[in-house]
Amino acid sequence: MEASARTTVIVDNEMRVQVQGEEITPEEYHNEAGWTLAGERMSRLRRRAPASGMPDGSGGSQASPKSKFNKNVRASVIKAARMPAMPLEESKIVVRPRGGLDIVKTGTTTVAAAKITSEESAADTICPNTQQNIMVVSTPNENNAARYATIHEISIQGKLYQVSAYRTAPHDTVKGVIKGIPTDANAEELDRNIVNERNPLAVGAKRIGSTTSAIVVFQGPKVPNFVRYGVTLIPCHLYRKQIDVCHQCGRVGHRKDVCPTPTIKTCLACGLANPKEDHSCTPKCKLCGGEHSTGDRTCKAKYKMPYVVRKRQWVRRQAELQLLPESDFPPLDKPSAVQKSRTPSKNRAPKSRDSSKKRSPSHERVGWVDAAKGNNTRSAQKITEAAKKDDMNKVREANETLRQENAALRTTINNLSREIAEIRKLLLCNNESPQRPTPSSRETEETSTKNQEAAVEEPAQKKRAIEAPHKQKENDRNENLEAKFEARFTKLEELLTANIAAVTAMKQTVDNYQAENINRFAYIERTLQPILA
Repeated sequence: MEASARTTVIVDNEMRVQVQGEEITPEEYHNEAGWTLAGERMSRLRRRAPASGMPDGSGGSQASPKSKFNKNVRASVIKAARMPAMPLEESKIVVRPRGGLDIVKTGTTTVAAAKITSEESAADTICPNTQQNIMVVSTPNENNAARYATIHEISIQGKLYQVSAYRTAPHDTVKGVIKGIPTDANAEELDRNIVNERNPLAVGAKRIGSTTSAIVVFQGPKVPNFVRYGVTLIPCHLYRKQIDVCHQCGRVGHRKDVCPTPTIKTCLACGLANPKEDHSCTPKCKLCGGEHSTGDRTCKAKYKMPYVVRKRQWVRRQAELQLLPESDFPPLDKPSAVQKSRTPSKNRAPKSRDSSKKRSPSHERVGWVDAAKGNNTRSAQKITEAAKKDDMNKVREANETLRQENAALRTTINNLSREIAEIRKLLLCNNESPQRPTPSSRETEETSTKNQEAAVEEPAQKKRAIEAPHKQKENDRNENLEAKFEARFTKLEELLTANIAAVTAMKQTVDNYQAENINRFAYIERTLQPILA
């Protein structure tokens, strides 16, 4: 495709590339069975590691245009096209009728066309969307989903109507757009070059008609900045849906292929029914009020804000509201800047005294209902602030208590460690058994000399009678010392064993205490960090 066939525009700080060509219908884009492969891959990923489901992304507020009327038109169209909540894990199949068929009449006939019995379709849900003139089938049965996706025609009152059915992308995915894909690459090659291990979040890819652009389905709520197509890095942008505009009847909300009134032709520029061929008018867009036809390529209001963007904005607003103090909310008893009356001009005549006493409408007394609402709001804000302060005080007290307990436990462990060290020193000092006193050589010589003299002087019987009491006393003394040492050693050993057991139990208690309160400490740190900052 030539470079001149593209037009790059900047809309809402986002770059979009508009490809020149013919408008394609949704069934031309969702050919065959739609996102069947993406659904199967996401089912396998959910079985491996269940992902947290995202809230239902249908409906919501959109970007507000300048005109209040156009804003109401957009809001009414989006609200009417909003689908009710359906089970997220179930498969969704969209059925688009043709030939001017009203979708309200196709409820039970869709089940019959899919050749599904009432028992098999007992858990299925069929929800018609009258605004878009389509029907969404939700089923937990994969076989039923495959049958619904193969419907090509339905019979109503003996008349056959052509329909197009395709499967939607899984609920926990997000779509991105890439450009510059070769036109000669078929669907299988496109899927193979994108859905591989080099793009771990990609679960499906599909070309947009016959253009060089393709839509890639990613797992999770974020779209990567780049996608690898084979060995080439291609920029990827978030996919944005458009508000459908019928080029047949001129109404907003559905497309031409599913128009329930194909016999009515309406001018997209001015809204005139059945215009002539030489009809000339001044165009006006129903969405933005600009001087162009409704849903034109240059219209900025035809794009819907993606659900992931709205969810991020909502989360950001909630976080900002929680951080706002009570003083940021203006009191109800004081008029705001908008309510103040304007300054009288110099040319205006001065008001009479009677008229000056009259109150302006903005300063009229508030009714009791409004006052009650205001009091309730202020009371709720005060209660919320008081609850936050109480929670913060409780967190601080709990943190201080934990610190004191931790310090006390550390002191106890240090004391026990010192006592154990002293006991070990005593045991090492007393470990050597008391040796019996050995007489010196001089004493031995004197004793031997005395014994010899005594042996010479005294007979052998008298010598034995004298030595026996001395030996007995010495033996008794040694036995007493050994008994005292054994008793002291046993006592020290028992004390050491008890202290070691106490220290071990204390250490185990501290470890368990720290393991149990590690999450609590982390929560306290996260809570106090923004306050201290």
